[in-house]
Amino acid sequence: MGLGKTVEVIGLILSHQRGKGLPPIVEDVAREVDIVKIIVGELISTVVAATDGYSALQDKMNSRYRRMFCYDNLEFMNPKRCKGKNSVLKPLTITCTACFTICSQERVYWDRFCSHDIPFLCPECIHGKVRDNALSIPQESTYPVKGTLIIAPSTICHQWYEELKRHVRDDIKIDMYRGLVNDGYKHPEYLATQDVVICSFETLRQEVYFVEARPRLDSLRHGKRHHIAPTPLLAVEWWRICIDEAQMVESTSCSVALMCDGLKAVNRWCITGTPITNSVQDLYGLVRFLRIQPFWNERWWRNALLNLYQIGIGKPVSDLFSKIMWRNTKKTVSDQMLLPSKNSNLTVLRFTPIEEQFYRSTLSSCRLKVRYMPCLYGLSTPISSLHGKDFEKLMEPLQALRKFIVFPSLRFQESKANVSTEESLQEELFRMSTQQAEVHQRNILMYYSGLAGLEWLCESETNAAKYYSSAISAMKELDQMNNKLGLKGSRCAYRQLRSDRLQQIHIFSAILDLLKNGVEVRGINQKEAEAQLNLASTGYTEQTVSNLTQSYVAASEFFLKYQATLSKVKSSIGWLYEAINLVNNAGQQHLFIDAIRTALENNGMPNVPASNLLGLNFYVVRRWNELIDCAKKVLSETKKIMKNNIMEEKWVVILETVIACHFSPASGKLSKNCSLCTCNRQISQLESLLFIRGSKTSKDQGVDETGTAGEQKISSLEIIIRTFLGTLVRMQKGMQCDLVALGKEVVAQLEEFKALLALSKRLYASANEYAAKIDEIRQCKLRLQYASVDDITKYGSRLPINLIIRGTENNKRQTDLNALELEKLKQSRCLAKLRYLSNLRSQQTHDCPICLTTVKDAWIVYPCAHYLCVPCFNRLTRRNSAIFRNDALLVCAVCRATTYISQISYVQSKASEKKTHLLDVPNVQLKRSVSVKVDAIIRRIKSIRLRDPTSKTLLFTSLSMLINPLCCVLSENNINFRNFLGTNRQKILADFRLKPEIELLVMPMSSGARGLNLTASSNIIFVEPQMDVSQIAQAIGRIDRIGQKKEMMVHHFVVYDSIEEQIYYKYSQNQDKDWTVQNIVHLLDLKDNGEDIMYEE
Repeated sequence: MGLGKTVEVIGLILSHQRGKGLPPIVEDVAREVDIVKIIVGELISTVVAATDGYSALQDKMNSRYRRMFCYDNLEFMNPKRCKGKNSVLKPLTITCTACFTICSQERVYWDRFCSHDIPFLCPECIHGKVRDNALSIPQESTYPVKGTLIIAPSTICHQWYEELKRHVRDDIKIDMYRGLVNDGYKHPEYLATQDVVICSFETLRQEVYFVEARPRLDSLRHGKRHHIAPTPLLAVEWWRICIDEAQMVESTSCSVALMCDGLKAVNRWCITGTPITNSVQDLYGLVRFLRIQPFWNERWWRNALLNLYQIGIGKPVSDLFSKIMWRNTKKTVSDQMLLPSKNSNLTVLRFTPIEEQFYRSTLSSCRLKVRYMPCLYGLSTPISSLHGKDFEKLMEPLQALRKFIVFPSLRFQESKANVSTEESLQEELFRMSTQQAEVHQRNILMYYSGLAGLEWLCESETNAAKYYSSAISAMKELDQMNNKLGLKGSRCAYRQLRSDRLQQIHIFSAILDLLKNGVEVRGINQKEAEAQLNLASTGYTEQTVSNLTQSYVAASEFFLKYQATLSKVKSSIGWLYEAINLVNNAGQQHLFIDAIRTALENNGMPNVPASNLLGLNFYVVRRWNELIDCAKKVLSETKKIMKNNIMEEKWVVILETVIACHFSPASGKLSKNCSLCTCNRQISQLESLLFIRGSKTSKDQGVDETGTAGEQKISSLEIIIRTFLGTLVRMQKGMQCDLVALGKEVVAQLEEFKALLALSKRLYASANEYAAKIDEIRQCKLRLQYASVDDITKYGSRLPINLIIRGTENNKRQTDLNALELEKLKQSRCLAKLRYLSNLRSQQTHDCPICLTTVKDAWIVYPCAHYLCVPCFNRLTRRNSAIFRNDALLVCAVCRATTYISQISYVQSKASEKKTHLLDVPNVQLKRSVSVKVDAIIRRIKSIRLRDPTSKTLLFTSLSMLINPLCCVLSENNINFRNFLGTNRQKILADFRLKPEIELLVMPMSSGARGLNLTASSNIIFVEPQMDVSQIAQAIGRIDRIGQKKEMMVHHFVVYDSIEEQIYYKYSQNQDKDWTVQNIVHLLDLKDNGEDIMYEE
């Protein structure tokens, strides 16, 4: 890991080549050295090597996939011609000496070296599928070559190329092997001329599909035009194979390991600086590749080494690896490397009040997800040994919490994409708290109404009146809260808290019945109850009545204009017949047929007959007549709905019919024969003639203005008319056509049909919604009743909410009372949060109620929204409790309300939050505030660049879903960066290293923390504390390695009083033990908060 493994391997490769002995040891190497020339030479060779490596990796052939076809049948059948001449360019070919197959020299790289005296064999003969006795070709023959095959991840292949170019002579030949798909078939004789061949793991994965040659089928009448050659890597016996980042072959079942096992070599090397991650079993993949006898056999490995190691006998394993391993540690070579100093900085941040509220709610939801998981039975179990699904379920809440700490706005990514600033977060939190408070209010009124109905059913009307009176008090308390918080309006973020209107209608209608029976209800009389009932009913149906009235007015105005158009619309289609005759006379009918047929196929209607214009005319006239007849029926049915206004009392019979047809429990079994159903059937038929229903294009696309979900496509009738008219307009000058105006009138009539459809659907929807509202008002006035025998037989244990079985009254009463108290407690917490958020919004100064000093920099806020200064709070906690625990109870000094310490908030003023860190440059301006952590990271990145304009930084995160949001914030703040998750990683790395203006590289820990040489950077920033200590060491090793010239700084950012504290503490204490389930439980603070966790006995 940065100790010069690459240079050591290059030196060993060049010192021991095939056919040559070991070089002599030269003792007298003392000579004068020109230091300036060496430094200048290194700089020039580094830039040239990087540029050559980048261009070598980017050299893509135009005919990329044709490179796989090395046989020359295609060139002979389709020879290339010279431009401006009649001569034919004959491709350079070569014939196989065994099977006489003709191949292209270019595609097998036969023209890249001196090959005049070498007999040529085609790929199939090389791989042993065709034998020639005269040449005595052995089956599965291999070419012994002098070269070394280096296998490495694609991200560091360019590093090998650069190091080789920098340190070796020009006569050393280096080849980048990119596979059959990219380079085509590189003949083994060509590979034999190369000293070093570099190949990536990704290329080996692709080569798995080209392991065997495709046999020729003599039974085919015609031979195949293209033959895909097998991979040449398996036809070569390499002198040496070196696997860099050899942990990639730890798993013996992956495709890369299988390909590496199939490669033939005299010497095999494994190079890695990554420690073992799982167990000693990971070493078996290395032993298998190295062919260590006899342990590369799995049975020998298990019985002779692994089983002994697992029972505590580790000497056999140590003896084996001490003989085959050359291991350097940084401690042993640090005095030789002469690296600059490396420092580490921890920046502790605090949540803003809004972020703290969100964090607590997110933490609570994560606790609920983890609390009853079966894996919690074994707390000492390492999380790495958990089953895949159990591991994902356990880590998902934790990862969500870590993601929230960095980007709180990602919590609202699905519901609202623009929640990105502290103000928008505060609005969203207030909106959520408002909705929660209203849900609890709805439940409170439900339980009060249920208890009152139960007492009424038990013939205790006085107790029922008490519960209804309590319900009225709950509604008044909510109104008082609106006044205290200054909430106004009904649609903004800080809107008023509302009680459900249907519940109000139920309560006031029941109170009127009680008053009529002579029962007194405390706090309200009959006149007030009637006024409140009328207000609730009007408010509930107000919007629906308005929509229905507007629909009546819009339909009346449209029908007056449309009646005159409908009388002449039937004869207007006659222009098409005249136009068709004109086109036929001009002999241009084929142009119209082609245009119409293409338009129909593009819209997914290839089955519409379009062979001749007269047939199209017949089809159009028939569909036009159907459209007119259907439009007349829709117009007639819509007028009936307008005439029988269901909002008027004289048409109440029709309203009752609609309600019985649409909303009666038995309506599903009856035929839909009401006036609305008849109109809806005609509307659906008209819509099918005008449109073709399409599929819904996105999950966010809902019901459109006309009421149809999904995408609507125009019908074949409209496509034909519009296409014919468009073609006619383009040809109007040559044909002297005067029928275009008539065609445009028909198109306008189609638009009027669509307007009729939209208005009819709007009127139907409004009338149906009004009937539904009236039915809901009637249903909400129902009270609790005893279930009959038929009801019990029909529903069983799932009775409707308004039915109760005799004998269960006491159980029902006690259950509702307990639930009522719980809902009151939950609502009080929501209202306390609203008071707290409202005070944050006002940003007023307050005095501590104990010491009467003005609170300035920091203060403590109780859930009841009362304030204390920090010194008074500290004295209060020391006085009341000797043991400071999160589950300890405290009493508010003002209102005496009890609360848990974990629910008390610590708040800092914005002035104190903006104190500049020691490593940050003062007055660094950001475009917008995203979160405490992101703001601090952006400020640090800008400060590093301002202090040293040549410095570069690596930004690491283990949460890959955060990379795109981070990149957006970096772009907003005008930071030049590169994202390692891009498509072309070699270009990204080259840009970061060679372009001075690129100051930052964003990298995921999973793919960017290993193998790369990024000494161009001297700063590393970890977005969040890492749970894997070895990954941190690997990431730091990207800059702390040979070649680093600047002092290095590692930046950690941790948010105080969050799970990041414990994660970083485990890292800082060098606790490299595996994470267990108990560690996760402690992270989520389940035990400390009194949560019931299933522990082992």
